[in-house]
Amino acid sequence: IALYMPAQVQVTYSARYEQFEISGMAGALGQAVGDMTAGASLSDTYNKVIPMVTEGFQKQALLKGADLLDTIGITGAREAIEIGRAEVIADRMQLAFKNVDRRSFQYAFKMIPRNSREADEVKKIVSAFKFNMMPEYKEGKQRDTLNYPATFNIEYHYRGKENTYLNRVSECFLENMTVTYGGDRYKTFDPHNAEGAPPVETSITLAFKEIEIMHREKMKDGF
Repeated sequence: IALYMPAQVQVTYSARYEQFEISGMAGALGQAVGDMTAGASLSDTYNKVIPMVTEGFQKQALLKGADLLDTIGITGAREAIEIGRAEVIADRMQLAFKNVDRRSFQYAFKMIPRNSREADEVKKIVSAFKFNMMPEYKEGKQRDTLNYPATFNIEYHYRGKENTYLNRVSECFLENMTVTYGGDRYKTFDPHNAEGAPPVETSITLAFKEIEIMHREKMKDGF
């Protein structure tokens, strides 16, 4: 299916991070693993990590004591401890990389045929998208087993060749499709067959989502 270039082509790249509270012991463990992976000796790692563990236990003991005082009605214990120490016992938070979100692409096309014959071509385009985005029942199975729908390969072209100034798109499935018949008001051409009167304007909105997750090698290839 060849359609005209939309007024804008938009692509969003997103990496997902989550925030976690890291305890003193967990932080020390992570430091030890990182140092030993980098080639540090066992003794050097031990000397570096033990103060972190000790400090972590001290802070946890202070916070537990403050919580206990709060439960018996002595409020503001944590704040008093922080004022006395002239420091805030803050939770140690770290951002952890989790995954890369799959990219989504949405396109809107307004098709205004010049006559009823061209309206037939518009109907074929709409039907092709509708047909291929849907699954079908697997042959020989009960009516509870579906085959996967067809997938789509999207390319941006200029004069018959792929335009590499725009991002490439890997294999997608069609997640959502909206069809609107008519514009400001509904009008049709005179019918030329027994199927009825074709509308003079048809708009479709297509929402695709990539199957593959993006990574650096794909970025080098223009995705």
